[in-house]
Amino acid sequence: GGARIVQQLGGSLLDAEAQSPLFSLGPVPRCTDASDLRRPDRHFTIITTAALPWLTGTAVNPLLRALALARSKRPVVLMLPWLEKPSQELVYPKRQTFDSIAEQEEVIAAWCRERAKINMRDLPLQLRWYKAKYVHSVRSIFPTGDCSMELGGDDPKDVLILEEPEHLCWYHHGQRWPALFRHVIGIVHTNYQDYLTQHTGGGNEGFAGELMPDWTKEASVFAASTMVCSAYCDVNIKLSGTIMPLPNEVTCNVHGVRGEFLVIGDGCAKRDANTSCPVYYLGKCIFEKGWGELLDLLEGAGDRLAGVSIDGFGSGADEVEIRARADRINDTEGIARLQMHPGLDHADSVIHGYSVLVNASTSDVLCTVTVEALAMGKRCVLARHPSNGFFEEQFPDRCHFFEVGDVDGFVRALRDAVDAGPATALPADQRYALTWEAACERLFSAAEVRVLSGRWQRPSEAAASRLAYQLHHDTMRKQVLADIIKEATLGEQTPWDEYLREWRESQLEPLRTKYKQLVEENAPPRHIKESERYFKERLPRTSPAV
Repeated sequence: GGARIVQQLGGSLLDAEAQSPLFSLGPVPRCTDASDLRRPDRHFTIITTAALPWLTGTAVNPLLRALALARSKRPVVLMLPWLEKPSQELVYPKRQTFDSIAEQEEVIAAWCRERAKINMRDLPLQLRWYKAKYVHSVRSIFPTGDCSMELGGDDPKDVLILEEPEHLCWYHHGQRWPALFRHVIGIVHTNYQDYLTQHTGGGNEGFAGELMPDWTKEASVFAASTMVCSAYCDVNIKLSGTIMPLPNEVTCNVHGVRGEFLVIGDGCAKRDANTSCPVYYLGKCIFEKGWGELLDLLEGAGDRLAGVSIDGFGSGADEVEIRARADRINDTEGIARLQMHPGLDHADSVIHGYSVLVNASTSDVLCTVTVEALAMGKRCVLARHPSNGFFEEQFPDRCHFFEVGDVDGFVRALRDAVDAGPATALPADQRYALTWEAACERLFSAAEVRVLSGRWQRPSEAAASRLAYQLHHDTMRKQVLADIIKEATLGEQTPWDEYLREWRESQLEPLRTKYKQLVEENAPPRHIKESERYFKERLPRTSPAV
């Protein structure tokens, strides 16, 4: 692609005349040595915000990235969050818990053998752990201390990948990552600006609870994320254009797909197609994950989709309500049908015979289900939305698009996808685009920095980046202020009531006394007060006449 000219926090290109640094995220000039990740001697450290057996994107994708880099003979350290048992019970399936890190590492190794078909013990891959806590109100894991202190003393500090840098650094008060590593890359998985305003509850639950309106929360998340991404990262990679603007950003899908999905796709021509019901959707059963949009479109389509049957697979918080709406659709004669089934793994043999995935979701940054469906040779019916930009660019012949909310366009796209016939294996170039090897190549390209002017070799060396770090670090190292911020944003209980009591006793009374003195010293003369009182009394009578 073409070069992108960027400068910290959006400075003008004319600032080059004042020796402000300008960087090019593109092909010319040659990238700096520190950002050349294709060299075989590079060492990678990856820090992420979730771990197996929680099958969430930030647990699975960083692990697969680490495996792919290690298979290319590049040493990798993968740092994962270690949760105490109460948090484990909330996060891991079937309330699974671990007494030791070694126990959880064995579960991760078994998943790699069984699902990724890779023995991680044979690779130059080491696991490290940092202490963390699950905050239920925002459905996320946060470090409870300085992650950098958990790195091994002998671990090379070369390339650092922060999976969800804003998430990892909002409350970070330790060492500055660019001071420890030669090149720091943030990979932004989640649009927290939208996510945190959706997950709100009463009182102090959710991001800021009811303490501030949504627009204030959005602005706060934007400001905090921009600050930490500038302070701690050289390059910020957004998986799609749905994510807020960030300093030194590159939009690029740097994810791949598990090899088993590609193997399923390679053999799809040998399997019998599900001709009676070729269409399906699979996703967590909450309305925001595409179910709400799909139900609205099916209801709006009416008899234009008569005879079309869709199988839905999913479990989750809104399952009862989603099933109820699906039943109402199914009870109506002459329109499409949506048959609901419990959630299952996308690679399950039950899914192999379907030829069309219909995914109306616009809430994902990059939908893993769509990537997996394409790998299995299926066609996809998708909303034309920034989150689906990668699919529109790479798979225009496999994806059938409709405008968001356009029922007529949805009907045409679904009919065209069904008429295209059974699933077929991907051609070699499209198949390669979904591999983790190709994803690593895209990562290497996206992470390159090319200096156009100024004396700095890294975006994190720019004055704006250093200022952002100073502001953030100074805020978070003040325990009282940091605790209040955490309670206001996460609903986390902190001792700030005690802080306020001490402040009232030690400082509030002297302030009140001083205030009274100032009022007395600066009080207006008596005749001024009488004049003010006179005009206040007369104004209501004279204003109608005026």
